[in-house]
Amino acid sequence: MIMAVMVPRETVTEHRLDALEKKVDALDGKVDALDRKLEKGLAKVDERFKQIDERFKKVDEQFKQIDEQFKKVDEQFKQVDGRLERIENRFDAFLRAQWQVGGMIVAGLIGVIATQL
Repeated sequence: MIMAVMVPRETVTEHRLDALEKKVDALDGKVDALDRKLEKGLAKVDERFKQIDERFKKVDEQFKQIDEQFKKVDEQFKQVDGRLERIENRFDAFLRAQWQVGGMIVAGLIGVIATQL
């Protein structure tokens, strides 16, 4: 058996490898450009999230202030409710006194009428 050693065409293989290397380099450049673009985009997103976080902090502070105001209003309502309850108690006492006076007047009138008969 005869074995022949075949030498590949070096020029054709090198030419193909060079072309492939150029394509890979071009793609590498595009990937780097896209990576830089992505980094810029992510930086913008991060900045936007920081702005949103600041807004939420301001809203939280406003809600805290509103809660404090509601606590003050609740306290004032409790005071008004206490005052109204005292007024209602006084009015009830006044009405009881009026009924007693009215009852005494009616009893007196009945007594006068009874003596007249």
